[in-house]
Amino acid sequence: MIVYHGSDREIIRPRITLSDLGREFGIGFYVTPELTLAESQAKRKAKQGLVYDAHRPVVTEFEFDADAAAKALKLKRLDGCSEEWLDFIMRCYTDIHFVHPYDIVIGNAVLPEHSEILNQYRRSVISKQLALKQLNGACACLQICFSTAASLDFLKKR
Repeated sequence: MIVYHGSDREIIRPRITLSDLGREFGIGFYVTPELTLAESQAKRKAKQGLVYDAHRPVVTEFEFDADAAAKALKLKRLDGCSEEWLDFIMRCYTDIHFVHPYDIVIGNAVLPEHSEILNQYRRSVISKQLALKQLNGACACLQICFSTAASLDFLKKR
C-alpha cells in the first residue's frame, strides 16, 4: 500500500519521535494513504516553522507492507468513529503517561472539523453518544501510526 507523510522536510528514514500531548494514537511516525490529508498536514507543519527557516510543505511517499506487518506485529485497527476509537484517542490526548501496547495503530485521523466536537465531549458539554453521532457525520481520513522501531521495518521510502 502507498502511504504518505506530510511535513516541512523530506523524510529520508522514518523515526519514532516524541510529540506533544495530543496525538490521536500517541507517539510514533504517522502516515496516511490519503494524499490530500498528507498535503494539508505538510502545509500546516510548514506554517509552524519560523519565518527565517524557509519551511516548505513536503510530502514523502512510502510503501507499507500491511500484510507482512499484520503477521509479524501487534496491530490495532480502530474502525470508523466508534466508541473504541473515541476512548482510545481521548486517552492519548489526555493521559501523558498512557503508552499503548501496539506496534501499529490504524484508524481515522482527527480532522479540524472534529476538534470542536472532541473539545465539547472532553469538557462534558455533550455526551459520548452525541459526540459519536456528530463525529460519524464528519469527514473521515485513514491514518497509520508506527509506534515502535520494529514497525518501521515495514515502511520503505519510494
